[in-house]
Amino acid sequence: MIKRLLTVLLVCLAPFQAGANFNEAMKYYEQEKYAEAKVIFDRLAQLGQHDSQFNIGVMYYHGQGLEKNLVEAYAWFCLAAEHGDPKSLKIRDLTFKSLSIGQQTQALERCETLRESYGLNALNMSLLPELSKINGPYCNIEVKDKTLPRYPKYALKRGLQGWIDIEFTITKDGYTKDFVILESVPQGVFDEATLKAAAGFKYIPPTLNNRPVDVFGNRNRINYRIEGGELSEKVKKELQQYLEEILAKANAGDPGYQYLYAYLRGAHPDLGDISFSEANDWYLKAAKGGYPPAQYRLAYSLLYGQGCEIDNKKAIEWLTLAAKADYPHAQLLLGRVLLRVDDDKDRLEKAVFWLDKAAGRDFAPAKIELAWLLSTQSDARYRDADRALALIEPVYKDYPDQPTAFDTLAAVYANLGDFKAAVKFEKKAIKAAKKLEWNIEPMQRRLVMYEKQEPWRE
Repeated sequence: MIKRLLTVLLVCLAPFQAGANFNEAMKYYEQEKYAEAKVIFDRLAQLGQHDSQFNIGVMYYHGQGLEKNLVEAYAWFCLAAEHGDPKSLKIRDLTFKSLSIGQQTQALERCETLRESYGLNALNMSLLPELSKINGPYCNIEVKDKTLPRYPKYALKRGLQGWIDIEFTITKDGYTKDFVILESVPQGVFDEATLKAAAGFKYIPPTLNNRPVDVFGNRNRINYRIEGGELSEKVKKELQQYLEEILAKANAGDPGYQYLYAYLRGAHPDLGDISFSEANDWYLKAAKGGYPPAQYRLAYSLLYGQGCEIDNKKAIEWLTLAAKADYPHAQLLLGRVLLRVDDDKDRLEKAVFWLDKAAGRDFAPAKIELAWLLSTQSDARYRDADRALALIEPVYKDYPDQPTAFDTLAAVYANLGDFKAAVKFEKKAIKAAKKLEWNIEPMQRRLVMYEKQEPWRE
């Protein structure tokens, strides 16, 4: 079981382990590919990653890949020393003593310039979460009905145990949609049972400031344990040892393992609880190290007040960083969040851009979301009937959230002018929604429009 756990988690990390993060920059540096290393160090230094700030100072100090400049070196050492690391403080002070009086004046001025943009105070204003032990209103959404999934007969007969990590939207009506399986251990064994159960989850409708809201990207872990099938003490000890190995690598500064440590502690029932604020501390370290999944999780915390104060502006900044790194979960969430930003006149254009990026990664929820947007927008500039149909046709049959898939397909056909098909699929959506006890009134209103041969517009 431990080997299987290790394999699955490393597979989860693999797509971004070789990406443009601190470890990759260090590989370039050690290979004397200084230009490539500097590009990554610069980007991470702007996020407040102190080791990258220090290393830029080293490169200026030795003239590695750029002109030697002790004034610039001191300024970067000064910035890196803000967090109180003894090594950075010592090197900063030694470098300052080696400068002439005139250079010292220049160095102090340059340090202040860097601090204005990338110092702790500047980053606290623009990026860093305000950690809090009191969670926001989204974190205490009450469960109304959460029927546990049936244990698959195949797994029961073979004594298989495992877990599923699932992500979904909690709608303003309190039901669930847009399911994505994030982790499946053993692979595929419990997927069908989990999706079937999750479709029937019900929550007390979430609100913010007394207004109903959708909560995107909610995550749940469902553990499959046979009665009496608790982990043995030997396995628990091995699992704890594995966690300690992860922690050692996290403390050594590896952003992938910093994320993994917080993820494991927060998700695995045998490893002890971790508070949202403690998890955010690890996610922040990994996010500053350029790790996209951590940037996404930190943004989620900022959006919904998990262990920090709600800050939509900072959340969008972190989501944008992860989205630019081609992380589809961030691209999808960023597109959805931008649609809710009322004071941005370009919000639709930006949302379409990021949803299209996620859809290009063959991410089914993004394809469904984008197909809906391209079919229902009142602004004709954002409607594209053929593109919408091409997006939804390959995915709607197997999409776990059938009411949403049929509802979207009906809107697509209505926008194409095929109202017979639109009525057909809207009726399918209503039938599927009734089984799940959804609020079908919006679908019924759309059905009336299609029967009158009018498309749906938002």
